[in-house]
Amino acid sequence: MRGRTAGRIGSLTRLTRLIRQAAIRDGTEHITKQSLDAVQLDHLAEIHHRPGTRTRNRAPGL
Repeated sequence: MRGRTAGRIGSLTRLTRLIRQAAIRDGTEHITKQSLDAVQLDHLAEIHHRPGTRTRNRAPGL
């Protein structure tokens, strides 16, 4: 979960809340890697987690 949230406490809080709600709604009451990956988080956590979405550092003014 740390890797999924880039270590950000706000992202972790949101992830745990959303995944718990989803597990209750769908009746499984289980948290799996697949269900964790299905939750969309804030922009910074998504950039950190999704491969190929990280931006490169650019020179100032570009």
